[in-house]
Parts: sequence; structure tokens; C-alpha cells
Amino acid sequence: MGTRFGERLRRERLERGLTHDQLSRDLCPPGLISLLETGRREPSCELVRSLAGRLAPAPPGPGALLAALRAEQAWDEHDYAQSAGHALAAAQLALAAGDRLTRWDLSCLQAECLMSQGHPRESKHILDRLVDDVPAPDPAGTELRCRTLLAEACTALGEHAEAIAHAREALRLATSHPAHPAQQAAATRALATALAEADDTDEAWAHCRSLEHLLDAGLPARAAGEAHWTIGNIAVLRGESGRATAHHQRAAELLMPLQDMQLWARFNLDASAARLSRGIADPFILAMIEQAETALAATGGSPLEHLHATLNRAQWLYLRGGTAEAAR
Repeated sequence: MGTRFGERLRRERLERGLTHDQLSRDLCPPGLISLLETGRREPSCELVRSLAGRLAPAPPGPGALLAALRAEQAWDEHDYAQSAGHALAAAQLALAAGDRLTRWDLSCLQAECLMSQGHPRESKHILDRLVDDVPAPDPAGTELRCRTLLAEACTALGEHAEAIAHAREALRLATSHPAHPAQQAAATRALATALAEADDTDEAWAHCRSLEHLLDAGLPARAAGEAHWTIGNIAVLRGESGRATAHHQRAAELLMPLQDMQLWARFNLDASAARLSRGIADPFILAMIEQAETALAATGGSPLEHLHATLNRAQWLYLRGGTAEAAR
């Protein structure tokens, strides 16, 4: 279970000046609210509906908030298609109610879900509209999320100059205003990756050093795993295979498959491709290829991900001398 649902629930509760006891009255034990807000307990669908009704009893009613809570709950459960649907519904309801900030925030979540499903172009289409219409003030740091996601989408689409520009702005926002270390790490990762894709591995490596400092300061497991993943990829590009292996192994330990099978598949696909691109074809890469194939078999995966997995397998066979087998 993730923490996105709990974070939104806590934010909505505090905005209304409610205590745990006031929110839970006649709905659930008071201690359950604390467990929900910290991600230590999963809510039932009925409880989510009841909480939304308690938090938004007046017109226009709980519709937008209920959809928002369901979107965050689906994200925590790694059901990105369902999360995107609820986020779209919440954004539309918020727009109809004149709640521009909530509409903006949930549209950003929809775009994030699309990226997680391997649809960068659709994600970028939403984000391009959002970045030109940033709400002020922006207490939740939504522009930072938007810029970071835009950098990732542009990198995936090969639009390197635009990716670097968005990532630089995201990092500026993360360092000039109070930001959660995980948000700063995400912006730093986006910039390092965009620079590496544009063949500027020297500056990319400088940002990897910043990621290492953030790791030393402590990051949540997923953010730490993604930081190790990025550092490992860029270390491969710099020819530092030993350091790359150490970071990729640490990423594999942190990005546990039972936590998010889709993320696990993307990590193994991407990290093995990075190493294969430098002619490395050791047993560690074969293990990553097999783990990606297993994860895709479990999740379904997109056609592009399956093609990526097939190409990785073929390249590994070729580098190991199995030319005929690779050509099949």
C-alpha cells in the first residue's frame, strides 16, 4: 500500500480544521484515520465514500473529492488505468465547481498515470496545457510535479532540448522553495537522464552526485530505488561498470516486484538495455531480462514494452555469440 491516499486525506482534513476524532465520528475508530493517513491501513470503498461525504457535505457535494480519493487509492494499488479514470472524473467535476487548483492537481495525476502505463505522448498533451496555466499560489508544488513529468515525457519522446529545459525549471523550483527530498530527487533524476540522453554525460554525472547526497540524507524506498537506477544507468554510459552494477543491484533490492510489478518491469527493461548498449552481457543482465519478461507476463504490459523485452533478449544472445538464435 502506498501513501498517496493518506496524504490527500490528511490534507483535506487539515484544510477543514478537523481532528481525527471529528472526522472519524460514527464512521470508524479514531485511530483508523491515523493509520489511513500514514498508509498503514487500506480503506474500504464504503469508508472512502463516507469520508468524502463527511469532508464535503455542502454543495457541490463530495463528487470531486470522492473521485480524487479513489484516484489516489487506485494509484497506491498500482492500478494506473483506474487511477487515470478517477483522476479525469475528479478534474472535470472540480472544473465544473470552479476549483481550479484541484482540477490542475488531478489532471497532473492523470498524466502521471499515463506515463506509468507507457503513454508519454498522451501524458505530454495534458501536461503542455497545464504548464501554461499554473495556478497561483501553488501550495502543493504541483508545477514542480508537472515540470518533472514533462521532462520525463519529452525524454521518452526523444525531445531532448525541451526535456532539459523542463527538468532545469523543475530543479530550480525544488531548490528555491521547500520541497520534499523525494520531489527534489525526482527533478534531479529527470535532468540527469535528459542530459545523458543528449550525450552530456559529464553534467549528468554531476547531478548523479547530487542524487548520492540525497540518498545519504534518506529517501523513501521507491525514490531511493529510482535514484540508484538512474545513477547506475549513467555510470554505464561513463564506462564505470562496477559502480553501475552496485547501483543497479541496490535499485533491484529497493524496487521490490510485489510493491509495483509494472515499475519492476520498467526498471529491468531499462537497466538491462543501458548495459547491453555498452556491450555488457553478463549473467546479471540475463537475470534482469528474465525478471522483465516475468513481470510483463504477470501485468500484460504494453506492445512497446514487449518489443523492448524481445530486443533486449536478442541483443543479449547476439553479444553472447548466438547470432542465429538472436535473429529468430
